[in-house]
Amino acid sequence: MRSDVQIEPASDPDSCRAVEHVQREVWGLPPRAVVPGEQIRAIVHNGGMLLLARDGDELVGFCFAFVGAEDGRPIWCSHMLAVLPAWRSRGIGRALKLAQRRLARERGIDKITWTFDPLQAPNAYLNLHRLGTRARRYLVNHYGEMEDDINRGMPTDRLVAEWSVRADPPPHRAGEQWILPAVTAGGVPRPGGVPAHIPDAGGLVAVPSDIAPLRTGHPRLLQQWRITLRSTLQEAFAAGLTAVDFRRDAGDGVSAYVLGRTS
Repeated sequence: MRSDVQIEPASDPDSCRAVEHVQREVWGLPPRAVVPGEQIRAIVHNGGMLLLARDGDELVGFCFAFVGAEDGRPIWCSHMLAVLPAWRSRGIGRALKLAQRRLARERGIDKITWTFDPLQAPNAYLNLHRLGTRARRYLVNHYGEMEDDINRGMPTDRLVAEWSVRADPPPHRAGEQWILPAVTAGGVPRPGGVPAHIPDAGGLVAVPSDIAPLRTGHPRLLQQWRITLRSTLQEAFAAGLTAVDFRRDAGDGVSAYVLGRTS
């Protein structure tokens, strides 16, 4: 991350309102879908958190979380992480998450969770590979129909990232065979078909490295990817496997989830 980008916690009303602009810029949200600054202020005031990334006086990114519970213990549910388009690929998103983890440790929080779209390979790479989270829960159409530029017209399926604040990820065993391969024709990756069985040792599940061309030029194929990836990951998780890593470049415009067993 650039050394002149500063990350700091915030709770004042002006800072909470300032992130409304970033939400609109990053996701193209309609007015009703923007989380208002007043609500973020209330969340931070009652045990949640807000982190801002600034270059001088310019707000370039943020993340915030609210308090949840799991097995009777408090956790942080990290609801939004956003970096303005011109500032991406500079490590700011990862720096925000690492700062969030440090702050959670200071506050006595042991675990952070959040959801992400399994078709968004850059998010999967950050969450599973760069941060070391694990995913073993698949949520079907979790938010229902959404009207923003990214989710419009697609079921809002999500994976749940689980991040231990006080310990490194547990060791894992993962297979190398393809559970869900991809076939690339004319530069367009297509799912190779629902697997006949899930290998006990785990393996690789293909996903397009970039869904933007599919969204604009092949919407039916994008829907096919959604349904095929959904059924594959649901079956794998039901068999006791976990998404333990992510490979960004698996060839021909394809990335891959690495599924394995944790000890």
